Amino acid sequence: KNIMQSIQQIGTKIVLCTGRNRDYAINVSKECKASNIVIVSNGAEIYDSLKQEILFNSFIDKKLVIKLVEDAFANDIRLILTTENIEYVTKEVRNPKQKLLNNTDYANELSKSNIKQCMFIDKKKDKIYIEKEAISHISELHIVDEISENSSYYEKWFSVANVRCSKGNALKFLSDYLNVPIKNTIAIGNDKNDISMFKTAGLSVAVANASDDIKSKVDYITLSNDEDGVAIFLEKLIK
Repeated sequence: KNIMQSIQQIGTKIVLCTGRNRDYAINVSKECKASNIVIVSNGAEIYDSLKQEILFNSFIDKKLVIKLVEDAFANDIRLILTTENIEYVTKEVRNPKQKLLNNTDYANELSKSNIKQCMFIDKKKDKIYIEKEAISHISELHIVDEISENSSYYEKWFSVANVRCSKGNALKFLSDYLNVPIKNTIAIGNDKNDISMFKTAGLSVAVANASDDIKSKVDYITLSNDEDGVAIFLEKLIK
């Protein structure tokens, strides 16, 4: 937090860019006194919390949303649908911001909402991968994030969004919006959803605990998150 505040005092903007939802990102950004602008839902939305203004967003076609929900209920796998204010789930509400969909009246409920991102997540590994393969053939959608296949986490998951949605595209938009040349941007990350951002930014940085595949795609590798790798890298920029 101290390093982030110091580097912003010399005119550098620090923007959080995450697969998580708007409220989560704003809270973390305020805590570490980063920019009032956040990129959320893997680039599906850019939001200015100071102006309370959406700068950019992209949504999944509502007919496709209904199809994804149908698949989730038919296969009894958990689907999380991110809107502006809440997350709809097909089963297992896990936090106060989530609302359980009725499996007989979800079309009516979802007709009132714009869905930014959908995340399939379940212990049923085979069904998750079957769904992923089916979605890979839908031209209006693409996979913006997924768990590594060799991860030991008990659930497998992947997220899908409008084909225009990526952290890289969000960075391009924000670069133009803030009038900062793209060559003067730096992307720091650790996972698959950061790759588009790495390709777009003027300089790309991965933490040491990222996978070898991710580290092969960046210009610079800093120490791990447990070793304050991001802070150490930012401190070098100041110096």
